Amino acid sequence: MRASIPYGSLAICPVGDVDVYQVDIVTNGTNLTATAQYAETDAPLTLELLTQNGTLVLEGSDQGSNRVAAAAANLATGVYFVRIQAAASGDRNNYSLNLSTTP
Repeated sequence: MRASIPYGSLAICPVGDVDVYQVDIVTNGTNLTATAQYAETDAPLTLELLTQNGTLVLEGSDQGSNRVAAAAANLATGVYFVRIQAAASGDRNNYSLNLSTTP
């Protein structure tokens, strides 16, 4: 089953803010894609996919047009986290986020 959850009007603010989103994978072999679109007038953002214990699974890559994304394939069941923060300390920005899963 495909699921997509859009989040809008989000912000890395105040300076030093880190946003974390939980994703529960309930079926082995699920693919997860996280895409953040941020305001071009402010600093770029980073996006990371982490396991339940905080181990890095995948760093997002710059997709151009003020977008960063990460796509992980064939995940095992479990709890994962998407972490978004400013690329440089002292920066902030507004953004939207889309999380989607496919079997």
